[in-house]
Amino acid sequence: MRIVVLLLSTVIAAILQYYLPGWSFFAHARYPFLFGVVFYFGLRADMPFLILSAIVAGGMCDTLSGMPLGYSCVLFGLAAFAARHLIKEFSLEGEYLSVSFFGAVLIFVIIILEYFMLTYRGMINLSFSYALMKGIGNGLQALFIVPLTVFYVGKMDMSLGNRGEIRRV
Repeated sequence: MRIVVLLLSTVIAAILQYYLPGWSFFAHARYPFLFGVVFYFGLRADMPFLILSAIVAGGMCDTLSGMPLGYSCVLFGLAAFAARHLIKEFSLEGEYLSVSFFGAVLIFVIIILEYFMLTYRGMINLSFSYALMKGIGNGLQALFIVPLTVFYVGKMDMSLGNRGEIRRV
């Protein structure tokens, strides 16, 4: 049943991410709902499912944004893996604060790394300040979007009978 949660939450997150307007001041940064889905499975699922969620949600993100396929998959997976090791032994309240903080930091890092990867391959010709503004915008959005996404995907996951505890590594 966990695969149903992954597919359903990815479709809902993609719709929200690409139909809600981005912040124009922050280089039209989109809300990181798809990253929140991968973040949830990074905390709650085993390693093969973390990889699957990164492929599904990252592939959806790449497809809808026009990025080369695979960039977001790899970066989302690495960020969720890092979060898995950074967020340990927290109570529910402490976990959501940690998810908020690490979600913001990791999405900022993802945006900057995507900028460097695309610039290195000659696929974009934008200034670093543009990427920095977009990273800051996504980081600010992630402060409330990632914990919200983790909460609601967790509710959906538990309603289908899966256990919602943090996987200890």
